[in-house]
Amino acid sequence: MMMNSGYSPRHSGPTGGTPLRLPRLATRRQYLLTAAVVAVLLAGGGTAFALLQSPPASSACTSGRAHCSAGKSAPPRTTTVKPPVVPANLSQAPTVTVLSRPGYHLDRPGAVALGAGTLWITNVHGKSITELSQATGKRLAYLPASLYSLDGPNALALGNGHIWVANAPADSVTELSSLGDTQMRLLSGGYALSSPHALALASGRLWIANSASDSLTEVNATTGSRIRIVAASKYGLSVPSALAVTGNTLWVANAGGNSITEMNAASGALITVLKTGYKLKAPTALAVGGGSLWAVSQTGNSVTQLNISTGKLVRVISGPQFGFHSPDAIAVSDGAVFVANSGSNSLTELSVRLGTVVQVLSGEHYGFSQPAGIAAVGGTIWVTNSRGNSVTQLSFG
Repeated sequence: MMMNSGYSPRHSGPTGGTPLRLPRLATRRQYLLTAAVVAVLLAGGGTAFALLQSPPASSACTSGRAHCSAGKSAPPRTTTVKPPVVPANLSQAPTVTVLSRPGYHLDRPGAVALGAGTLWITNVHGKSITELSQATGKRLAYLPASLYSLDGPNALALGNGHIWVANAPADSVTELSSLGDTQMRLLSGGYALSSPHALALASGRLWIANSASDSLTEVNATTGSRIRIVAASKYGLSVPSALAVTGNTLWVANAGGNSITEMNAASGALITVLKTGYKLKAPTALAVGGGSLWAVSQTGNSVTQLNISTGKLVRVISGPQFGFHSPDAIAVSDGAVFVANSGSNSLTELSVRLGTVVQVLSGEHYGFSQPAGIAAVGGTIWVTNSRGNSVTQLSFG
């Protein structure tokens, strides 16, 4: 998700990198007195930090839609996690809610996208879509394959009053109404779709990344008519796996070419192909935030940060301290970058401003099990767990 750049208030606190220096003292008595005061202050700081960790109260459902009460499920299991000991930056541990009730119909959940107070999740194996309330976590709707032409749905795009769902096995895209209660049309056949793997909306157009044919399909988002197929070699498309939009610019992550293609989203014209020097290794996910484009390199166990205005490299983030292990999804919100690591069942939080690691969350209480998708808004993060058939919600205070 797009978000404001800059320092995050919830990450405030001592940096831990500078040793405490006492002023020169005239007498031994003054030295002992100052040392005692410092000890008391440090102890008090620890107490204040513990008090700041109280989780926020959960909000009530405010949805007035007719199908909000359909398919009611039991309240989700909630676990409050104690703050980890991270003295370097006093990172805040989130309140954790794991959504995994049978009524959610989660079956290999993959992509996740945010609607107006709702959460849309694709069930790859279940060939369906689940809609949840952001406020309560309750199920709002369940869209089965039999009614909505879904087949292994693996990507979502919301906007322009519609919802688009990519069906990779069927080489098609399903277009739904904004409420998800009506199928508007099915894009297939003449659209030259070939294992569509990513979707993005820009300038009234829907862009579809075809990972099996190294091409992009551009569609009029209002009429559903095909505009063009982009497949020329100069675009450097090679297993396009992720799309992102900034203003009038379309970014394409090429997992097979270890590159990122930058295009004009309105005209389809090529701007440049970013490859040499960017240290991209199978980029599979993109996110925008803090004036930067963030690209996850799955096999490189790294994140590349680019300046969205110039396309220039800002930094490549890698190393054991970041906990990257087959990172597969990324989101930006509230001054932080969140990276889901499918290989280690963990979530890495980075500082948008500095690119440094804030904390790595892992453990059974988080419910991470082959995390596949991630969405974020404000201080709330949702992670889909493909193997666990669940969704983990993290709420930072």
